[in-house]
Formats: sequence, C-alpha cells, structure tokens
Amino acid sequence: MAQEAPSHWSVGKCSPFARLDCDRLGVRYAGRSGLGDCGTVLADRPVPRQCAAFYFEITVGRGGPHTRASIGLVGAAHDLCRQPGTVSRTSAGMRDTSVGGAARAIASQAGLAWRGVDGLLFRADDDGSNAGSDFGARFGPGDTVGCGLLVAERRAFFTKNGALTGDLQPVPPMGADVFAACSLHAPGDFAKACFSGPFQFDLASFVEARRRLAVARLATRRPTASKTARALPGTSRRFGRVGGALERGTGRYCLH
Repeated sequence: MAQEAPSHWSVGKCSPFARLDCDRLGVRYAGRSGLGDCGTVLADRPVPRQCAAFYFEITVGRGGPHTRASIGLVGAAHDLCRQPGTVSRTSAGMRDTSVGGAARAIASQAGLAWRGVDGLLFRADDDGSNAGSDFGARFGPGDTVGCGLLVAERRAFFTKNGALTGDLQPVPPMGADVFAACSLHAPGDFAKACFSGPFQFDLASFVEARRRLAVARLATRRPTASKTARALPGTSRRFGRVGGALERGTGRYCLH
C-alpha cells in the first residue's frame, strides 16, 4: 500500500517550545533561546518510501530582530528540544541497551539541517557526532527555503527563494522513517510550511534533470558491459533486463 505524503506539521511531534497555528502549517517559537529549548517540529508523516523525490518549503516570517530558523530532515526519535542535525546521547532515544540497540537509537535521532543565521550545515551521523560545516548561504525573515530528498540516491538538497543552494548532501542513516523538520530558536521566530505546492522551486525540472543524468550514466556503462557479454556468453540479455529496469525506475518520482 502506498504511503501518504506529509501534509502539515504534527501536533504529537512538536517541541514544548513551539506553537502550531490552527492550520498546522505555521509554527511560532515559544521559548527563551536557552540551551536545550529549541522549538523543533516534525511533519505529520514520514517521507513516503516508494517516492524517488520528496520536497517541502518554509517561509521565514518577520518576527523579532534576529531569527534562528533551521530546515532539514531527521529520524523518528529526534529530540524535539534540539536543533535538527544534532543529537544528544542522554536523550530518551538512547535508553535501548540491547546489542545493537544504541546504534539503532542514534540512527533514528540522526539528521541533516541548514541553519539560516550563520549558513551552517549540521549533520548528526549514526555515531552520534554533531558537526557543523560552512554551507555558504544564509537565510532569514522574508526568505523561502526548501529541503528535499532524493530517496534512491540518499542525497538531500536545499533551496533558497526558488534556486538550488549548495551541493547535494549525503544523508546520515536515519532509520526506517525520515521526517521533514523545522526548528526555531529566537523570540518572535515564525515559519510557514508548504508541503503540497505550489513551490517557489521548480521541482519537476530538477527531478527531470536528475532522471536524464541517471539515464546518461547508465548509457555510458553499456559499451563496457557489451564487451564483457561477448566474453561471457549469456550475460548480454541479463544486463539488458537490469538496465531497462533502472531506466524505468528513474522515472518513478512522487512530486510532493
């Protein structure tokens, strides 16, 4: 059965330092900007596993004099009082002490996020490490930023005001369910999400470009495979079936 795509923020996956509007698309910060009081909220549903591409946007509101908004993707057990892309080893998700349990818990807390105030990219890997690196672009009040996931490639991408920003980013292991996330951490912070479009970013054109690139890469491998097939009888037909399946697979994108 096909999974439904996210449509709004989740009341049950909302930090006590965040307040959702009635439409569950707008979110407002309700903390004091202290350590451990981020206002993080996750989408109502995980990214559909059958989709090849998922994308959402947030528009940052004009609230206080400073804004500390972040956008990204996280695992199901992310600590909602922490910024996406960071994990805490002392959070509830780390209580599984069975063999392999800690690794599973960290993976489900893992995430990737872009923070607007300083343009840093935060990546919480499956070993529990938190790393912030220079992503370049900053964003703030009045900007619309987006985050997407190419599911088959396991790569994330970010946009700002309709344009692709930075390079595609490998995503850390996040467990079975991956959620869209937004975090606010300054008085007056406000953001409004869009999960179903229309988007500022031309998602369809981007997806088509990735599809063409995948097909082109597949085509460049075929001559080598054909030579191998002549040396190994019976491999040509098998390669053709696999290649055709890959080409067909690149076209199965769910545009949300």
